[in-house]
Amino acid sequence: MSTQQSFDYLTNRLKSPVSPNNSSSEDSYQKGIMIARTYCSLENSIAVLSDMVRDRSFICYGQLGGQTALDCTGEEEVSSIWEQKILNLIHEDDQLEKYAWELRFLTFLESVPLEEKRNYMLQHPVRMRMAGGEYQYMQHRVMYLDYDGNGHVQLALCLYNSRSANDFITGIVNTLTGKREILNGTMISNILSEREKEVLQLIGKGLSSKMIADTLSISVHTVNGHRQNLMQKLHVANSSEAYSVAMKLGIL
Repeated sequence: MSTQQSFDYLTNRLKSPVSPNNSSSEDSYQKGIMIARTYCSLENSIAVLSDMVRDRSFICYGQLGGQTALDCTGEEEVSSIWEQKILNLIHEDDQLEKYAWELRFLTFLESVPLEEKRNYMLQHPVRMRMAGGEYQYMQHRVMYLDYDGNGHVQLALCLYNSRSANDFITGIVNTLTGKREILNGTMISNILSEREKEVLQLIGKGLSSKMIADTLSISVHTVNGHRQNLMQKLHVANSSEAYSVAMKLGIL
């Protein structure tokens, strides 16, 4: 799966179905801005607060922003849930992995009770282009600050801090216990049925629909139906991309 396809898929997963006329979401957004400014000031973070309801982001660049290739230390609000200027600074080899981690995080949280979702944080390293043109490791953290009653994310806080890649735990961390969650296929297996996983494994081996049908003793029509379901569930254009996404998510 390409970086752009991962980006589009993640965007579809994050966009909130809640009406933007919800006044409580505006109150939460304003409180989130205060939280972002605090991290920016106390930790020298680049802080990004993304509002999934109104498709906008508040960005506090702080002192660290002035050391990046952006050379920006102020604040701004953009009409997108993505901090595109900052994303453009991330090393291209790290961008796909960044989106894959965020997809794993979202998928993991689907099985977590609503009242416990805020106890989890994602953190992993990315390389960011600095003012001199060199790349420096950053700790990228993602926290979801607010959810609607159905568990859809409404506010996300992303933090970028200057860190060595070995200075922190990579993965999903329970901030209450300090423990890292070990991800595996069973934790996010609700995305695909067991039969769909079998079909996808055979697709990954290069088998045609006819060969898959013979292997699983099902009809070609049924195999093609599974292919369509896989593409819809994983928001991809073809079955090969579905296999790549599933591998990134740890489903297979």
